[in-house]
Order: sequence, then structure tokens, then C-alpha cells
Amino acid sequence: MELTYALKTPEATRALGKLFGAQIKTVARNKKYALCLALSGELGAGKTFFTQSVANGLGVRGRLQSPTFVIAKRYALKGSTFKNVWHFDLYRIKSPRELDAIAFKKIILDPKNIVVVEWAERAKKIFPKDTVWISFRHIARAERMVRFRHGA
Repeated sequence: MELTYALKTPEATRALGKLFGAQIKTVARNKKYALCLALSGELGAGKTFFTQSVANGLGVRGRLQSPTFVIAKRYALKGSTFKNVWHFDLYRIKSPRELDAIAFKKIILDPKNIVVVEWAERAKKIFPKDTVWISFRHIARAERMVRFRHGA
């Protein structure tokens, strides 16, 4: 399944992210692994902004900071079928093997987690088959094309 949105303003991107977060907050958990959202797109295309909006829709308070230099951050969830939202940024990794040091596979195998990964294409083979792939593309200065694709 695939859905594509042309978002004309940052506010439209924020609204879509918050709505998406609110919708997945209570989705039935997969018994085998985390709910994975794999984001891709060029620098400045809106991956972090969208992730912040999804987290707000999930009920995370405050502003998420990009984990570019620490690779991962965990936020506890309340009022959800999930316990944690993990935010990864793989921009700085050179090989998916680097993720072994931070227990990435263990995190995505935990069905209590929602895992949002920026620059996910750098470790594509690690993700479960039913990962939601979300790509971002610049259309104009503030406009973005966002495509959701479920599965590989």
C-alpha cells in the first residue's frame, strides 16, 4: 500500500505527523517486533520535523532533538499500547554493523517499542518486512512530497 501527500507548508507537515502519531499510538502491537517507521530523504527535507510531530501525536511532551551525534534517544510513552518511542538518526553511520554496539536489533525486536529511524536506507536490510517506509522530497522552499509505503 502506498500513499503520497503534497504538503505546502510546515504546518501541514506538522498536522500530518501529529495525526499519524495519534493513529499509531493505540494500534495493536505486533507480537514479534517493534512498529518501525523508516524515514529517508535529502538533508533538510523534513525528516526530523516530521518525527517531532509524530512524537507529539504519540503524547511525547517537549521538543525532540535530533540524535545525529548520539545516534539514538528513547522517550517513554504513556496511554499507549507501546512503552517507548526510539528515535534513531543513521546519518553518521558507515555500516549497519555499527548498530550492533547500541543494541539496535534488540530494540526493533521488542514489540513494546515504536522505532523511528532517519536515514533508514543506510541499514535497510535490518528492518522487519512490515516496516512503514516514509520518504521526503523537496518540491519548493517550504513544500514537501511525503510518500508512505507499507512493507519492503
